[in-house]
Order: sequence, then structure tokens, then C-alpha cells
Amino acid sequence: MPKKEIEFLKEKSRKFYLNEIYLFKNCDYDLSAFSLEQSCQLLLKYLIVKKVGDCPKTQFFKIY
Repeated sequence: MPKKEIEFLKEKSRKFYLNEIYLFKNCDYDLSAFSLEQSCQLLLKYLIVKKVGDCPKTQFFKIY
């Protein structure tokens, strides 16, 4: 996986996390939880790709 795509995962994860904080502060808990889940999945995918070089093509990892 190209380095540009790997960094894309990290940046998307960070954006979902920042969105989660904003939503949580505004008492929008269901969307906050969704954003946190997306952030965690993207971060996990980023870490797997960084360590292994690629990521399994399962439904769990089809995020973007």
C-alpha cells in the first residue's frame, strides 16, 4: 500500500476523532459513538498496514 494511502487512513482517523469530541460536547451521543467507532477502525487499519504492509480485504476493513 502506498505511503500516501497509509497516511490517508491516519488523517481520516484523526478527523473522525475530532468530530467525535465535538459531537460528545454537544450531547449528540449516538453520532459521537459512531464517529469514535470509525476512528478506531481506521486507526486499527493504519496500524496493521504500517506493521504488515497490507490489510485483509474483509468487510470489517471496508471503511473508505
